[in-house]
Amino acid sequence: VSTLRDLAAWGRALGGGALVGPALLRRQMEAARPATNGPEYDAYGLGMGRLAGYWGHTGEALGFQAATFYDPATRAVIAVATNSSQEIN
Repeated sequence: VSTLRDLAAWGRALGGGALVGPALLRRQMEAARPATNGPEYDAYGLGMGRLAGYWGHTGEALGFQAATFYDPATRAVIAVATNSSQEIN
């Protein structure tokens, strides 16, 4: 269970390198490739996706959807959570 404050802290730690360290963060970004299926990212690799210059991840569980992204250029964090579920086909 996370709050928006938790998601923002995680996004800042992930995107700023504090979570995995600068070398692994650089490797995550360099390994990202165009996404072919799954969530809509511009590129994805090693557990982190890029979308319009922001790096982060989306998720869904138990009636919630969340997205947290970090912009390395401005150090801004976007964290969103909604009460929603995707329709199962």
